[in-house]
Amino acid sequence: MSRHQLATVNTRNVPVIVVAGFDRPLRSLFLSVRPDEEKCDPALLVEHDEEDEGEGDLDESTLYFDSLICGMRPDIEQVAQLATRLGLALPLKLLQEIARDAANGVGNRVVQWEGSSILSDRLY
Repeated sequence: MSRHQLATVNTRNVPVIVVAGFDRPLRSLFLSVRPDEEKCDPALLVEHDEEDEGEGDLDESTLYFDSLICGMRPDIEQVAQLATRLGLALPLKLLQEIARDAANGVGNRVVQWEGSSILSDRLY
């Protein structure tokens, strides 16, 4: 699995952690968003029900989200569209790196991002 992690803020200025990448065994892309509990206003950290997570009511107020994008040819544009619906602007370079991972079947890669720059890139 390639895993790209980015600490950012959504359009409501809420600090979130975004994890996205390519799952090689499932041949799928994924996107996960969680509030950054170290930087987030505790009043926003409400309990959530994982059964409520999904794509039906997505908007910038969604703080907990998980998606697996499956198919014969998962499209990085789907990740970008989901991020936009969640009020997130993912760096183009991050999306390009995930697309490259998927095209090359990369697994066991962990990339830490700061803005549009790679802080660390490790293969295991």
